[in-house]
Amino acid sequence: MSKAAELAEFGGGISNGPNAVEGLAKAWIQHDATNSDAIGDSLNHSSLTDNGTGDYTYVVASAYSNANYSLSQFSQQDTAGGLRCGSGKGTPTTTDRRIDWKKQAASSTTNSDNSHNQLTWHGELA
Repeated sequence: MSKAAELAEFGGGISNGPNAVEGLAKAWIQHDATNSDAIGDSLNHSSLTDNGTGDYTYVVASAYSNANYSLSQFSQQDTAGGLRCGSGKGTPTTTDRRIDWKKQAASSTTNSDNSHNQLTWHGELA
């Protein structure tokens, strides 16, 4: 199946713009905070800032039309157990989002540099 046919199958039609198909992720990143902030792979991602243990700001290359995009998160650590999750910090902008990655163990929750931090953005690009 051609790329044009694949896009048409999603119901968004064909377009030359960045919002060719509604609902598809416009940006995503896989980030390893335990390995010098290595980026495993990404789409529409320009940089990240390490603000301290488990505290990162992720910046997209192409801005969103507003800051009301949807952001999905996943985090995992291969060792040491405990629940891993991310939570937004501060006010989102059209170009970046600050995230605190957390580890919950027993009765405490602390920021944690995890090996598998993943973010996916959905929304309309500017």
